[in-house]
Amino acid sequence: MLLVIYIIIIFLLGLVFIQDMMYRAVTWYLFPILMIGLLSTRLLSGEPFAVISQSALVNIAVVLLILLVLTVYLWLRNGRVLNPTKDYLGIGDILFFGVVACYLSVLNFIIFFNVSLLCAILLYLLFRRVTKSKYIPLAGFQALVFIVFLVGDRCYFHFHITDDAWLLRLYNL
Repeated sequence: MLLVIYIIIIFLLGLVFIQDMMYRAVTWYLFPILMIGLLSTRLLSGEPFAVISQSALVNIAVVLLILLVLTVYLWLRNGRVLNPTKDYLGIGDILFFGVVACYLSVLNFIIFFNVSLLCAILLYLLFRRVTKSKYIPLAGFQALVFIVFLVGDRCYFHFHITDDAWLLRLYNL
């Protein structure tokens, strides 16, 4: 059952990538379906809801803090308060942050967030020559990186990206 859910999740992440690349927009209902799929994999794996909700709340707080810092930066840079979703981030990007925030553990989320942003910049620099667009399909690029994270964890590395224990052991914290 879990394998079928993971296949559906990867298919949905692929749709996010394709839609964001082609239309610079993603159908909104993909995000709740993705969240349900990802949360169900954690619950079916036997993780307590309290652990899942605790890491999700911390991760969402991190996303809100990042959005606040971005808003303050844009305010200082432009001399007036700007809405970051107007010209800088799409609603789909923020919804994707929220979906991934509800799935990953705190340290894994921070690592994914940074790695996916770096990969998005690199991918944009590659695709910019082909598309000539000034907009970065951030949710699409992050969906692609998330596919790599999920498949890598599930098939090769088995770090359990929903648990920080492997990172804490790695750094002896």
